[in-house]
Amino acid sequence: MLLSFCHSLFLSLTPCITLSDPVQGPQNVNVVDVRARQLTIQWETFGYAVTRCHAYNLTVRKLQYKYMYNQMEFGTEEVIRTSSHYTLRGLRPFVTVWLRLILANTEGSKQSEEIVKQMDSDVPSSIPKESLMKTVSEDNIIMQWEAPTEPNGIITKYEITYNALSSSDPSADVTNQRGRIFKLSNETSHVFHGLYPGTTYIFTIKASTIKGFGPPVSTTIITKIAAPIMPEYKSETALNETDTTITILLKPAQPYGAPIRSYQLIVKENRTRSRRDALKSPECFSIPVSFRNASVLDSQYYIAAELLPSSLSIVQPFTVGDNKSYGGFWNSPLSPVKSYSIYLQATSRTNGETTINCVRMANKAASIQDSGDMELDKQGNRKMKMVGVIIGILLFVIILLGIIFTFKRKYVSGLTCSVATVTSYSD
Repeated sequence: MLLSFCHSLFLSLTPCITLSDPVQGPQNVNVVDVRARQLTIQWETFGYAVTRCHAYNLTVRKLQYKYMYNQMEFGTEEVIRTSSHYTLRGLRPFVTVWLRLILANTEGSKQSEEIVKQMDSDVPSSIPKESLMKTVSEDNIIMQWEAPTEPNGIITKYEITYNALSSSDPSADVTNQRGRIFKLSNETSHVFHGLYPGTTYIFTIKASTIKGFGPPVSTTIITKIAAPIMPEYKSETALNETDTTITILLKPAQPYGAPIRSYQLIVKENRTRSRRDALKSPECFSIPVSFRNASVLDSQYYIAAELLPSSLSIVQPFTVGDNKSYGGFWNSPLSPVKSYSIYLQATSRTNGETTINCVRMANKAASIQDSGDMELDKQGNRKMKMVGVIIGILLFVIILLGIIFTFKRKYVSGLTCSVATVTSYSD
């Protein structure tokens, strides 16, 4: 009895000596859980009839899989150490996976039918920051972007938020400059209107799938500064005027996106008498020209004065041509034989940007006629008189010739009649 019991125990503890290939492949293989980056498979537990051996550790279970991503094929085999289920990790979201469960030993292998599964979606990656393109003006920003490099599903929408951080204009209140917009998946650009000039904005954009929004990407954009807003001078009338001066009322301009750095009083000589040219909108004067350089450069204008913004914080009178210097520019007396237009120009400058704007405040006509013009008028009068005399002589000659021709015709006619009478008497 004891010998028989020991023999049976020996057989149960001894592995198979003769090993052959599995009878059949894994049965009832199913995917029981699919997520964005992993899936779990389950199968029927292997028995002796399948492996042909009591020693299961002599039979290897492997999972073979592959998938396509960015037109490249990825795949490998993993050894399974569990008996009836396995979780495959490290997959890509929203890709199609082909997989087989393989039962193998040194003598051969058997595999299950191929299973094809679509992985679940996930939140997308961030939008490439290098793809952010912008076109900036004073109050508009055009922004363009590209889709995430890893959409991890179907992009459903984009969300863009913006917020004003600060402005170069110290008088500006940009606390209400903020907003949020949504764009469809096929829209990758947007125009932001109604922004404030010279203001720093932070824009944040992120993409979304059905699983939610991915990580955001941010960029900072500064709008261009705008020219100062000039005061209105509707009447363009002066407070006082002499032969060499004109007194006008100076009004401060309003900054728009950047502080005003200086004011210039511009004196422009009106060399044309065309009324249409005089009514044209003024062009500003970007090149600083002093009175002394104006004649050398043959410039039609010069700067009579430059004032700091602190000197023009309130409305005040100013006399152009008072023979004083302001900001390094000589306010030379005006010529009484010339006509002028007087302009106020404001300059804003920040972060390397400069803008100017100007307005015509008054016009000054010549108070004394130029001697050269008077001489030209005299010469013109003499010419007109000479032309009149010549025309009169020509008319006298024409009339005289007409009279002579008339008397000549009457004389010839009378002579013919006399000859005819004498002839008749002779007969």
